[in-house]
Amino acid sequence: MYVISIHAGKCEGCGECIDACPAGILGMVDGKAEVTGAETDCMGCETCVVTCPNEACSLQDCNNRFIKSVCVGLGSGLRMRGYYFKN
Repeated sequence: MYVISIHAGKCEGCGECIDACPAGILGMVDGKAEVTGAETDCMGCETCVVTCPNEACSLQDCNNRFIKSVCVGLGSGLRMRGYYFKN
């Protein structure tokens, strides 16, 4: 499972990540890209990360069992930057 985060301060609303996302889970809300679909549908392909010209998209791998339960429990408000857990 993967969780995408979009940094609102960096997002300029170009929509590149939205158009590129093969899972179709990103959308435009108030002129900024946001996760609007089911986070569990994210394939972890990093297409959004690569296509964003402002580095606003980041992806967190939640395949560790502990992290996965945290990701599922917190939903789209999750911010895990700087935390790394190993199996």
